[in-house]
Amino acid sequence: MLGKAGFEVVLLKSYGRIFTYGYWLSRLKNYPRWVFAAAGAVIGGLRLENKFLYLDTRDSMELCVAEAGLAGC
Repeated sequence: MLGKAGFEVVLLKSYGRIFTYGYWLSRLKNYPRWVFAAAGAVIGGLRLENKFLYLDTRDSMELCVAEAGLAGC
């Protein structure tokens, strides 16, 4: 879409989040019960509830564009 408008992407980054496995597990409560139960069994069985996990869900992104053929940002 940007290319058709005469632009090119010169930088694309996404930013993840760091929370405990327990927190991420709590986010699965609205998924099908078997997904929540399976993840809970693994996390509980390995005692990971309070360990940190970095997860990049690609919902926070930085995008820098320039006119096609010009130097970057």
